[in-house]
Amino acid sequence: MISEYPLVSIITIVYNDVLKIEKTIQSVINQTYNNIEYIIIDGASTDGTVNIIEKYNKQITYWTSEPDSGIYNAMNKGITQSKGDYIMFLNSGDELFESQSIHKIVSQADNLDIVYSNIKMINKNKSYIKESPEKLTFQYFTHNAIPHPATLIKSNLFNSVGFYDESLKIVSDWKWFMIAICKIDATYKKTNILAAKFYEDGISSNEKHRTVLEKERENVLKSDFPLYFEDYQRLNKYDLIIYKINIFKRIANLYKRKFHKTYKRI
Repeated sequence: MISEYPLVSIITIVYNDVLKIEKTIQSVINQTYNNIEYIIIDGASTDGTVNIIEKYNKQITYWTSEPDSGIYNAMNKGITQSKGDYIMFLNSGDELFESQSIHKIVSQADNLDIVYSNIKMINKNKSYIKESPEKLTFQYFTHNAIPHPATLIKSNLFNSVGFYDESLKIVSDWKWFMIAICKIDATYKKTNILAAKFYEDGISSNEKHRTVLEKERENVLKSDFPLYFEDYQRLNKYDLIIYKINIFKRIANLYKRKFHKTYKRI
């Protein structure tokens, strides 16, 4: 049983992000929750990122700067170094939403394996709140994931599920959550807390990587959920049909509005 004030390990991975790493660090070290260890895994940055990390050396529990083989290799290094009851990943450039974020989430954790919250998504055109469902299903995971920067993961769950699959470039965290929820039957809970700000400029948010993402998801489903793979393909087919129907409806409504305007002028 975890104590009322569990140790939370916040892990930040970073590589050559000198312009954004500082706001991430500040959002962690300014938390009102007192039982946090902060771990930064830098991939041997050469742009001044390390100088920013060194600036906050006294407020960081552990940090290293060394080459790694990718995002998930860096995340696994962070897990290995962590001693917390819970782990949260807050990658460079992202921020905890407010100084009380961790305190609020921990107060609702209830000793569950996975506790996920809402997240503010920000891109150059707009921002919006992303809310995951309270009930997680296989169907939900076929196209979605719960947000890492807004999720507490009980550290001993990595003993059951394993670490992140380093052979994957984009979807290893998605695979991990699917196995934890759909195979291991990990306990979980959704809170209504707005936990973090996520900036949509990372590898998984980049449209150029969409093909790689879809291929990796397909391969994971084939290897780890073979009985459901046909269902996944069927869902994709239906989703495409629904998407086309919605597009048609929007076009029809545009023409309808245009017709009414034209008719009024006549």
